[in-house]
Amino acid sequence: MNAAARPRAGGISECFSCRVGGQWVAFPVAQVLEVITQQRLTPMPLAPDGVLGLINLRGRIISEVDVRRILGLQAAEAERHVHVVIVKSRQGEDVGLVVDQVGAVSAIDYNRFEKVPDTLHAVWQQIGEGVLKYDTHITVMLDVDRLLALSLPCAAQEPQGKELSRSADGKKTPVVLH
Repeated sequence: MNAAARPRAGGISECFSCRVGGQWVAFPVAQVLEVITQQRLTPMPLAPDGVLGLINLRGRIISEVDVRRILGLQAAEAERHVHVVIVKSRQGEDVGLVVDQVGAVSAIDYNRFEKVPDTLHAVWQQIGEGVLKYDTHITVMLDVDRLLALSLPCAAQEPQGKELSRSADGKKTPVVLH
């Protein structure tokens, strides 16, 4: 969890739960901005595998990510994309996470989190913050930023300086990408 969302030992953390491909997962409420229904999606050529495309949400352009693909689950069918959880990364970018079912916001005692089992796939090890046991199911607490880093590799990197190119006269000039 990021520092803003991580409770002190023995503290309470608010988590937002949702279901992805039959698995319950949760995110820190501090990073969840809103939940929306599917918007008109514009597919983007050459986008990373988990990126479905872009949406225009009240004038904000937001990347929409298929959490199923990132977790190695069968990709959701287009007509099943009904819930999009808008989250904010540590870098300040808003991203839409496509989920199958919306759960609830719950206050969770941090001491209830158990370690992600070593027997799970490396992706779960990388993005899982902990596991919560309930009577009817298990929920994996996910680190939003590590999840996004798997689908949006550039989201995990700090901004770099401008690239420079040499003009015909040998002077360095900024490269302008359109």
